[in-house]
Amino acid sequence: MFPMGDSGGGFCVVAVMGNIVIWYNDIEDGFNSSSYRSYGQFEDCWCDQCTLEEAVRRLKANLDQGLSGG
Repeated sequence: MFPMGDSGGGFCVVAVMGNIVIWYNDIEDGFNSSSYRSYGQFEDCWCDQCTLEEAVRRLKANLDQGLSGG
């Protein structure tokens, strides 16, 4: 879905919770979270360069507030 991930073989999803994925962007060397509708394709491409801990913490905060996505 995002051609910029093609050079590294695509981005790697490391966690799924409901309709949210945490994924690793090897080009930007960081973790991000995005919503998805179809298996294998997430909705938004971010370059937040978060650590995995920061991405999980951000996802938890969004879920606590009733939000979804990155």
